Amino acid sequence: MIRSKQELAGKLLKASSSFFIVTDNPNSDGIVERIRMKKVGHTHRRDGVFSIKSIRVRLLLIMLALMCGSLSLLTGLSYYFSDKALSKSVNETAAAISLDYSQRSSAFVNELVVFVQDIAVNPHIVNPQNRQEIVDVLALSLQRNNKFAGINYGDLAGNVIRAQGDTAYLGDRDYYLKAIKTKELTISEPLVSKGSGRLSLAIAAPVLVNGEVKAVIQATMPLDSLNELVGAIRFMDSGYGFIADQSGVIIAHAVHSEINGKVRIGKSPAEASLAVEVPEVDERLADLFTKAIAGEGPVQGVYTLRNRPIFTVLTPVELPGGARWLLGVSAPESEVIAEVVTLNTILLLAALGCVVSGAFVIILISRRFARPEEKYFKAFRYVDDAVGIVSFASGTFIEVNDAFFELLGYERDEILARPVESLGLWVEEQNSQVQWLLKNERSVSKVETFWRGRNGEIRIGLFSADVFEMGKERYYVFVWHDITEQKKAEESLKKAYEELEQKVEERTQELFAANEELTAANEEMLAMNDELDMANRRLQEENNIRCQTEDKLLLRERQYRAATGLLTRPVENVEVLMEKMLANALQLVQATGGFVGIYNDAGTSVKLHHGIGMPQEAVKAPLTADEGPLKKMHDTGESLFIKDSWWNMVFQKEDLRNSSVILIPLQQGREVKGVLAASWIGEERPLEEETAEVLRQFADLAVLALERAEAQDKISHMAFFDLLTGLPNRVNLNLYLEKEFAKVRTGAAAGVLFFIDMDDLKTINDTFGHSAGDKVIMQAGETLRRRMKEELFVARISGDEFVVVDPRKGAAQQAEALADQMIKELCQEYDLGEAKIQMSASIGIVEYPQHGLVPEVILQKADVAMYAAKETGRNCWHVFEAALLEKTSEDTMLINAMRFALEREEMFLQYQPQWTVDGAKIIGVEALLRWESREHGRISPARFIPLAERSRLILQIGQWVLRQACRFAARLAHEGRCDVRVAVNISPRQIKDENFVSYVLNTIKEEGVQPWQIELEVTESVFIDHTDESISKLKQLKEQGIHLSVDDFGTGFSSLSYLRKLPVNCLKIDKSFVDEIASDDMQFQFVNSIINMGHTLGVSIVAEGVETKEQLAELDKCNCDYIQGFLLSKPLVEEEAMAVVLKGFSTL
Repeated sequence: MIRSKQELAGKLLKASSSFFIVTDNPNSDGIVERIRMKKVGHTHRRDGVFSIKSIRVRLLLIMLALMCGSLSLLTGLSYYFSDKALSKSVNETAAAISLDYSQRSSAFVNELVVFVQDIAVNPHIVNPQNRQEIVDVLALSLQRNNKFAGINYGDLAGNVIRAQGDTAYLGDRDYYLKAIKTKELTISEPLVSKGSGRLSLAIAAPVLVNGEVKAVIQATMPLDSLNELVGAIRFMDSGYGFIADQSGVIIAHAVHSEINGKVRIGKSPAEASLAVEVPEVDERLADLFTKAIAGEGPVQGVYTLRNRPIFTVLTPVELPGGARWLLGVSAPESEVIAEVVTLNTILLLAALGCVVSGAFVIILISRRFARPEEKYFKAFRYVDDAVGIVSFASGTFIEVNDAFFELLGYERDEILARPVESLGLWVEEQNSQVQWLLKNERSVSKVETFWRGRNGEIRIGLFSADVFEMGKERYYVFVWHDITEQKKAEESLKKAYEELEQKVEERTQELFAANEELTAANEEMLAMNDELDMANRRLQEENNIRCQTEDKLLLRERQYRAATGLLTRPVENVEVLMEKMLANALQLVQATGGFVGIYNDAGTSVKLHHGIGMPQEAVKAPLTADEGPLKKMHDTGESLFIKDSWWNMVFQKEDLRNSSVILIPLQQGREVKGVLAASWIGEERPLEEETAEVLRQFADLAVLALERAEAQDKISHMAFFDLLTGLPNRVNLNLYLEKEFAKVRTGAAAGVLFFIDMDDLKTINDTFGHSAGDKVIMQAGETLRRRMKEELFVARISGDEFVVVDPRKGAAQQAEALADQMIKELCQEYDLGEAKIQMSASIGIVEYPQHGLVPEVILQKADVAMYAAKETGRNCWHVFEAALLEKTSEDTMLINAMRFALEREEMFLQYQPQWTVDGAKIIGVEALLRWESREHGRISPARFIPLAERSRLILQIGQWVLRQACRFAARLAHEGRCDVRVAVNISPRQIKDENFVSYVLNTIKEEGVQPWQIELEVTESVFIDHTDESISKLKQLKEQGIHLSVDDFGTGFSSLSYLRKLPVNCLKIDKSFVDEIASDDMQFQFVNSIINMGHTLGVSIVAEGVETKEQLAELDKCNCDYIQGFLLSKPLVEEEAMAVVLKGFSTL
């Protein structure tokens, strides 16, 4: 019988100890009561059997409340301070990034500004000699800085010259006008470049001369360059950078470059038209922009973009001229505060963890204060296995725990007080077997049984039970441990195990085969180990020998490295290099003497570079090599080893002991250039191959040193001397002038510079080829070198240009005489091989320091003086004058103005009629070009036509003249005068143009005139260059019916042989021959000869410049065909000319 509650609990624990861990809480009082109630026939009570009002629960709740309050306070304080610290750190990081890139942006813009300002103060920009010089400077500057899309030079009217040589107009740009007005550099707002069509920023820097604006250097930078800068900004995960100008326009955006120049983040002014405000951004961004643009440091804030909070930092970027940009660094606010959110989550989880841990600790503590009986309660109620008590007598359930219902799906009312067999719980006959065991054995342990759940599912479990008695009744307490899932897992595990065993077996076979291979390899390794042991013993024996030679090898390595290191340095002094190599070589072979020497070209003597172990005077004297070992080595190229008194006889004449000497040749290819000698003075010793090899290595190094010295001499000569003439080149001249000018600044020198240019060398190159031109240059250079005194510096600086510098005292007084001498020497016949050509030269003269102390400036002025000499008539000299530079500047201004003359309609045509000699009929008119410039007034054709030729504008102007003349011819034809030809002057440069013929014919066709209505006038100079090509083009035009005439005949290249080939219809006698025809009989005879020659060749004659009746009478005597001049009509504007032609006769 069970005598107490503790005994019942012990039975229960014994029965269940194999399947679950007791949690110390079975309520034995309830169970005993339940059994007693069963014995007296009471009904089953459904509530409160296991419920207790535990003191432990109350203690747990109180301590949990205190702990939660404390943790909440601690968590709140931690969140406040950590949030504040992290926010400050993020803000400071963003501000630092923004400030850093603000400074980079400022430095980037300042670098571009300084670059543009440097161009504005370039001497070639401040005082340009011609338009091409400006274009060259702009093109070179554009190559040096790839940040700019274009660099331009503009005048005060806004007309600019581009680096590509074309022109544009920027006078309508506000920043351009501001730079002129304020005389300061300006930076534009974003604009569309006229040159590239890209969205850009423009920088305009005034070119100041004596404090006044002379011109403007304008540079255009695409906004793409700033995109590269802001693209490097890294902030958070998806942060980005942008730059806005002072008005709030986005000019660079790292993510959305397409909005550059199109979006304004500030409050738009009334006049803003380029950009628009961002529609999705609230006004906080505009307020941040206003605050940042007016402040001195970074400004932080949050705004909303597309319903998304954005954190941003705006930092001012200081620009030249007081302008400001703003550099912004932005990122989604969610990323900025992500670390704060993470920290809060961690704090919350930590708090929850603390609550759970505290609850666990409280539970452990409360167990010591709760009643000992409670420890049995949970063992029965809360265990995961099905636990219950069954009566032997009735076979009914007295009590079961909650796990029983959860495992089998029954309700409490369906189980308690009902027989076990009536439920169908047991499958097969297991219930009877278990009952028999309990009756006989009084206990059952871990019997595998099958139970049927309420839904019919069969589940497998391990059944354990123990019989106990209470009073006269017998009961048993059971524990049923569900192993259904375990069985399924075991089946799966068993299947996996079988598969694993199969794979293990396969792998074992593979490993067995590998093991056999390893065994074989191990046996080989053992054999190798034996061999290694033997080798190790041999190495040990050799180690002693190595130790003895180690110091010597280390010394050799250090000295060899030192010697080779010398070869890697610039060659400054070959003597020093040879000295160090010799010392290292002799130290390595432990020689007491030696030398390095170089043979002369004949190989008859050796000059010593350095010697050791010999008297100093012996080093200075050359050694005779026409006999003895030195000659033998020079002839054979082989090393020699000597054991006799040769060394002592040569160097130690008082000591005639034998010495050991080795001579190593210094060879370049097969040629012996020198000798390396080592001597053991007064000592005879055998030659070791190692010693000879060391000396050969140093001999090779010596040869390399000599080759480097020779190569450096050649390179230096190529860098500073002209390859064709051998004279100093431009680089050498600049260095010489810098040294000379340094002396001048100290008052120790003054001199004269002559700038020499060979006349018509281009004609020689075009006619006879560039090789003939080279011969002229070489002969001219040799003449200057031979005739000029040694103290004069002669250089060739380019093509056909030479420079002679006379630094002698009194050079200015002798300059003209020296120039005459050079003119005389250079004006001679030059032998070109196949012919001899008479050539001459023109010379420009400048004095220093009078005309400057900067090489570029002095050469520029000498060049200007030289061109003045050419304009004077060539084969002469001209001294520089300030007026020449002014004329060059004026030419540049005229050429620049000429570029826009046609656009501005400043050019127009006048027409001068051509009459029969009796004045009865007009046979044609000559179209004469006139220019009325807005800036420069009326400009003579004699002034601007050569400038148009020089600048190639003659092509554009000539096409315009031809078209206007064709239109005038069309008007004449419309009025019935298609018999009147309109003559147009054609430039030689036009004829050289490859499209000349097609353009003339197309223009005549487009304007609707007949070819015979047009006459083209060419000068004799057309046939000097490209004779055959020019004649071919003119023949094509004549075949189409166009009349051709030679203008200014007699003033140029008048050759009868060429004249016979020319496809011309008319010769026009120049006015210079007509002027004196009435008073000079020789002039009359000359004109009469030209007219007769022309008639003989079948061409008509027109006399130009007829101004008096006497001239007309003389021309009539000569049978001149037609006349043109003020006597009959001056040049007329189009309407007046039309009236005169239609009238048809003169008032003569």
